[in-house]
Amino acid sequence: MDELLSRIRGEFGAVADTVHIGELAVEFWRPADPDALVDEAVLAQPHDKLEWQPYWVEAWDAGYGIAWELAERDIDGAKVLDLGCGLGLAGSVAAARGAEVVMADNAPPALLFAEVNSWPWRDRVQIVRLDWRKDRLDGPFDLIIGSDILYDRSDLTFLDTFWRQHLQTEGCVLLSEPTRPFTREFIQWIGERNWHMNEKRRQVPQSDRLIRLVELRRSYKGRPAT
Repeated sequence: MDELLSRIRGEFGAVADTVHIGELAVEFWRPADPDALVDEAVLAQPHDKLEWQPYWVEAWDAGYGIAWELAERDIDGAKVLDLGCGLGLAGSVAAARGAEVVMADNAPPALLFAEVNSWPWRDRVQIVRLDWRKDRLDGPFDLIIGSDILYDRSDLTFLDTFWRQHLQTEGCVLLSEPTRPFTREFIQWIGERNWHMNEKRRQVPQSDRLIRLVELRRSYKGRPAT
């Protein structure tokens, strides 16, 4: 752990906050200056040529939204995949609630922070580098979570395929996002692909705007798609 902390402090100027999610108090490490890291990544290589996007650098509002949702669910013993885990807030909350968690992201720096932030629950957390367009994991999972991962139209078909291949028959995908206009397009798109969908919005203390939560379940006989 000391080596990991030394690395994220040295390379990313990491600082720690205590984040309160429901009854949980989580020590949460993050880059002190995320904007500088984004600028550095873009200057180093054109945006459309980046191997991975620098969106991992902070815990976005959507991450807090899904973390609060997980803190209120009974997920003890569930197999959870945090897809596009970023700094690992949601996955850490899931692990703190007793879930067996795989945290996956395509950005290596994100995985360093995810490992540090989930350290207290490391006995039930696995950290994996993953590109959902081509990589696959051992599964299936009871719950696949993703916060603020719906922003690229070209990803939709890949995500649909990935979810179907990794979800338990009666499992669910839980997504959160900050009411981005593109999400309405996604909801229409995914609703045409034999998923049963529920949607709600919730307020969390860490954000001044409503967070949209979308839950997807695979349709089967007796449960129509909507």
